Amino acid sequence: MLNDDDKLMICRTLDNCWLFNLTKQNMCQEIFQTYNRVWNRFHNEDAETQETATDNTKLKKLLEYILNGDVLQKFINCSSLTDLSQVFPLIHNDQYVAERYNTPFSLSNLDEITPEDTDSATSAHREFNQYLIKVRSGSNNKTKKKFISKLARILYVVRSNIAHGSKLQYQGSRRNEEICDITYRVLLDISNIVLDNGLFRIAAYGELRREGRLFEPLVLNNSGIFIDEAHVVGGVISADNSMSFTESSEFERTPVEILNFDNGENIEFIDLVECMPRTLVPYYQNGTLSGFAWIYHRFINVDDAKGPIDLIDRNEAMKDRCSTFLYTLISLRHIYKSHKIPSETSRKKFFGKLTIEIGTIINFSDTPDGIAFSHPFAPNLIDMIDEIGKSFNLIFNRSDLNFPFSHMISGAIREDKEINKQFYDRFQTDGQNEIAHQMYKHLVKEIIGFIALWVCETCGDYDGTLWENLNPQSLNMVN
Repeated sequence: MLNDDDKLMICRTLDNCWLFNLTKQNMCQEIFQTYNRVWNRFHNEDAETQETATDNTKLKKLLEYILNGDVLQKFINCSSLTDLSQVFPLIHNDQYVAERYNTPFSLSNLDEITPEDTDSATSAHREFNQYLIKVRSGSNNKTKKKFISKLARILYVVRSNIAHGSKLQYQGSRRNEEICDITYRVLLDISNIVLDNGLFRIAAYGELRREGRLFEPLVLNNSGIFIDEAHVVGGVISADNSMSFTESSEFERTPVEILNFDNGENIEFIDLVECMPRTLVPYYQNGTLSGFAWIYHRFINVDDAKGPIDLIDRNEAMKDRCSTFLYTLISLRHIYKSHKIPSETSRKKFFGKLTIEIGTIINFSDTPDGIAFSHPFAPNLIDMIDEIGKSFNLIFNRSDLNFPFSHMISGAIREDKEINKQFYDRFQTDGQNEIAHQMYKHLVKEIIGFIALWVCETCGDYDGTLWENLNPQSLNMVN
């Protein structure tokens, strides 16, 4: 059976995917990796013998456990499965096509694949479609088991295409992103079953509670019901008729009311009123994990040695931490602008939806198909961004693996391209070229500046006056 650690791991993975707004391809990859760990543990615990089983078989056994009885009957009517069945051209097994034609599958080489090879490469998708129709028509238990097997197989094909295939998904292929968008929703529907409908629940600690003024308009009149009382790990800061949940108060427990809704649209309606981010958290009863739910919270928490700081003092405390971070940015800008040759480390890395990698030309591609940037000094930029992320986590008591300012990096590069577009795609260099070095120095400043203004706005300094005072506009843009 699935244990609490399995469920908590799935909860954390989903929450990280939402928080950092990854591409659907990267979301699927993260979720598949988590389920890989889950099905390995599940297999090792339940296997009668220790014979070797393929990952596909382990996934099938896990889905058989999750999608049992009435759960399957409801699951087979999910719109995500309909959308998956309607993907066209059918999903090809990338490894099969690559082995036969020495090139990965893409829409551009579709006509080059023989009908026989097309049938073989798409067999998983065709068989899934066939059994989806059968199982929805009210088939017997044997057909239901077959359907789960076909579902596991097509999911595993997508997983393998991402993890071991052509790697075209990292170039932002529109087709791959569309397939992963649908697959992601299938994985969400499965995860929602594992988390006992947690994606459609809210842990209410303020005005959404039964005695609160928002309960009737936003809960009762929004297809929501109260189902239980529980507590979550974290504290609530109260001041001036305002309440704010903070997860970082790990030794505190906050009583909450668990509200259940029909679907995600009901919760999105509440988002418009709350105007706060939400995170997926476990909730407990008598110290035992009881379920999962969304809870609204502040983006950045400020603590002192005694615990959470009251809202009255938060502005000054946040200003102090923001100033510390800005001084750190200035120091890192000085350090990295002084680098004169490309580093040999971190030649390629993903920051949210952006891929940065070393190249002999300066190129920035920002299209619906994806965002990619190459530069002779890319390793230095990657190292700098990582150092900024470490500093941010240290100063603001966070432990982010994917930095929340990642989206600002592409904005900085986009701005740099507008200013210096005459140097993009115009020359090749080994990194020793003076133009490449000057461009690198300018880009260091652009990235630092964008992140600085982001953290100012995040901390409530919407005009960026703290950064302006530390970094006057009169500073030379290159030096």
